[in-house]
Amino acid sequence: MQSTQAKELMKKYKIDNNSIDTLILIKNDKYFLRSSAVFEIIKKLSGHWYLFGVLQIIPLSIRDKVYNVISRNRYKLFGKKDSCMIPTKKLEKRFVV
Repeated sequence: MQSTQAKELMKKYKIDNNSIDTLILIKNDKYFLRSSAVFEIIKKLSGHWYLFGVLQIIPLSIRDKVYNVISRNRYKLFGKKDSCMIPTKKLEKRFVV
């Protein structure tokens, strides 16, 4: 969200960049924040991840609170790497630079 391109997208979609410090997904000219973005991403994953879609019945305010707790504690829950993954050429096109 610090890049020029991200700032332009946030301006285009009228996303308040002063209060957003989380996941933003832009898909089909629509944007999704926090847990809603996670559920949109899950729809595209292979395997049994789609089963988590049933959790969308939980009210957004509760889902986002859970999202915030997980995001604040992500290193405790999932660990922290000493370096970032270098994407392959195939994956590189999926990143905003």
